Amino acid sequence: MELDKTMLDELTSGCKTPQDVEKLFSQMLQHMINRSLEAEMQAHVGHAPHGRSGGNVRNGKSRKTVQSALGELQIETPRDRAGTFAPQLVKKRQVRLAGMEEKILALYARGMTTRDIESALVDVYGVEISHALIAQVTDAVLEEARAWQSRPLEAIYPIVWLAGIVVKVQHNKQVINKAAHVVLGRRPPILSSSRV
Repeated sequence: MELDKTMLDELTSGCKTPQDVEKLFSQMLQHMINRSLEAEMQAHVGHAPHGRSGGNVRNGKSRKTVQSALGELQIETPRDRAGTFAPQLVKKRQVRLAGMEEKILALYARGMTTRDIESALVDVYGVEISHALIAQVTDAVLEEARAWQSRPLEAIYPIVWLAGIVVKVQHNKQVINKAAHVVLGRRPPILSSSRV
């Protein structure tokens, strides 16, 4: 869908600072999510708002605040009388949109502590996420990494690549060179038992 240039000019005419642009994006995202939730409800009950088609009907909305990369969004999730509506875009009890976990993990991978990540998310996105939640997200990844690191290796690797790179790291308030070694092994091809 392509927007009309005059409509875009009208939308962005009040944007004087980067914060104004971010606020506009946040409002647009919030509006699009709410419209999408309405469309999901319409598909679920089979009729537009204020219409009836027998059976299940709309039963108001529930409001909640979700965290997103653009800050906090006020979401209005429609309800149905039978209580069978299960939204897919923003699920029930979901308080973070996809993307926040990736940002937390990216900051953690860059060496930030969970407390540093907590303050960085407040500074950059205006989103307060608890230290416990950040630790939970990073711990889940650490468990997967430990499982991968401790997996059994193949007995034979027909091809092995070795590489090393020297990187500068801070150690005891001093910058020193450290070598990072990378070893990649190609597994042998899996032979089908039907082949002779």
